[in-house]
Amino acid sequence: MCAQKQPDMRSRADLHLDDVADAGFMALVAVLMRYRNTIALITISSVVIFTIVCLVLPSSYRAQSVFLPSAHIAQESMSGGIGALQQAARQFGVDIGGEASTDRSYLFPLIIESRPFLTNLLSSTPPLDGGHTLLEHLDVSTDESRKTVAKGVDKLRDDVIKLVFDARSGASTLHVTTHDPELSAWLANLMTSKLDSLLVTMRTEFAGEKAAFVSTRVMEVGENLEAAERDLKSFREHNRHTAGSPDLMLQEGRLIRDVELNQTLFIELMAQHELAKIDKVRTLPDVILIETAIPPVKRFSPRLSRWILMGALIGFGLALGWAFLRDLRTIQSSGTTRGEAASHARQA
Repeated sequence: MCAQKQPDMRSRADLHLDDVADAGFMALVAVLMRYRNTIALITISSVVIFTIVCLVLPSSYRAQSVFLPSAHIAQESMSGGIGALQQAARQFGVDIGGEASTDRSYLFPLIIESRPFLTNLLSSTPPLDGGHTLLEHLDVSTDESRKTVAKGVDKLRDDVIKLVFDARSGASTLHVTTHDPELSAWLANLMTSKLDSLLVTMRTEFAGEKAAFVSTRVMEVGENLEAAERDLKSFREHNRHTAGSPDLMLQEGRLIRDVELNQTLFIELMAQHELAKIDKVRTLPDVILIETAIPPVKRFSPRLSRWILMGALIGFGLALGWAFLRDLRTIQSSGTTRGEAASHARQA
């Protein structure tokens, strides 16, 4: 008997909840139908207000450039590319970590977002009317020039620049958002150009230092090779027959090994010296542009569709809340009126 009563009780509870839900839905429909004109008017008015605000707000435009490290920067650890990139990273205060991988392309976004790199951009003058610098376009003037520069760098980091790095492909996507489409495209292209110039300069300096070091080593190893060859020549001149003497054969073997070792070192250093000289005068870019930034046609923000949707939702919510409150007050006032009429009837 108990087992049969529990399902009945559950079914009754479910039916009660369904009735309550149906009653609530019907009440909502009744309120919507009763105040439909007012709800529609409030919603439309909210959409109109949000549309006007969206059109009045200052527009911002986003330009995009995509770039990759060149092959000798991303992979060649024996040339000056990796060393130049690491030097650039250290110069701009970027921690390169202790990774053993030769692919250092992840350093590109860190260098671009570093404070010294962005500070160097602030004095650049975009090709726009007025001849103002980038710092003046950012509109962050303060009483002190040092604070102005610091605020300019912070604004570039927080509001203007967004960098997305794809670890799988090594590509970096640079987004630049400003109030002017020409300024956004110019700044995006300027940053990639500055990065390439920086790496070329660093690579040239690194290759020059390496060429000087290798050149010194070539001279030292060349002198050692000549000395080892003279010693071997002198030994053979004084010892025509070494086959019958184990000591002479051992001494000759050591002299031959010295000559071969110095020959190997000399050949390797000469190859490194040639590579360093080639790298020093190489004109290939270190940054490969996949997509050059162009002035955007459509504004990035504020977006009219989003503002219209937001205005419609907010207006409808406010109108619905007003309708429920008004309906509740009407019910309360009618209930009070009926109660007073009933009491007067009892007294009569």
